[in-house]
Amino acid sequence: MAEAFGCFSFSKSADFEADVNGLLNAMNEMFWCSGSAGWGAFDTPWGLHIQTEFGQFNGDFLFPTVFPSVITGAYLEDADGNDVFVKNPSKSELAAAYDITTGEATLKEVVKKLAPFMKKGSFEISCVSSAKYRYTLCERLSISANGRAERNRYVNGADHGYQNLKEKV
Repeated sequence: MAEAFGCFSFSKSADFEADVNGLLNAMNEMFWCSGSAGWGAFDTPWGLHIQTEFGQFNGDFLFPTVFPSVITGAYLEDADGNDVFVKNPSKSELAAAYDITTGEATLKEVVKKLAPFMKKGSFEISCVSSAKYRYTLCERLSISANGRAERNRYVNGADHGYQNLKEKV
């Protein structure tokens, strides 16, 4: 695949209530693109607005996705200087790690991390990216406070034909 640059959009239902700090911390434990895409909350005249911390809506993110990666392991040195791999490391092990491994989170894993911070309502994260004239990618993740979720990916273009992925929990 060519390098695809794109942007994110976060929207919430009118009845959305959540522990926003907890939700953002959980979201920021996942990797939503190949570069840096931390999430933050901002007060606006229209209420609370959640977006990437950098406020980039101009297509600056490299490979944005609603199929985020999570840390699956860490490489540490023991007291003798030997390399040790730790699966599902703790925060202190991550702080001491010199490298990490990641893997794509399943929809159930994403819901398990994010839904507990929601009291009611739902939210949706969408992203769009394109690689010049090769393909366009559109993705959508929707999570409700009741634990229901849906994730979609649509890809079309000369190099990829047409792909449509839809999953629910």
